[in-house]
Amino acid sequence: PVIQIHTNNDYREMLKHNNIWIYTTKAGYDGIIKNIGSADTVIYIRQRGMNSITLDFLSPKTREESLQTNYLIKKNNLQK
Repeated sequence: PVIQIHTNNDYREMLKHNNIWIYTTKAGYDGIIKNIGSADTVIYIRQRGMNSITLDFLSPKTREESLQTNYLIKKNNLQK
């Protein structure tokens, strides 16, 4: 199941679960690592949203600069 986190209460509830994957942005990643210490697996995903295609993305010379990094985090036990 996918857990969507919109509030601090959602985040605290997520910390009660074990063996979950979390997909997040850089800000979310930084907050999670700050709270749990480390992750068992982190997969870095360079991407660009399909609704925000720009000339920078279309040009092979500037494509890498237009991508953002998202994170897929696996933590077996999220509680410290």
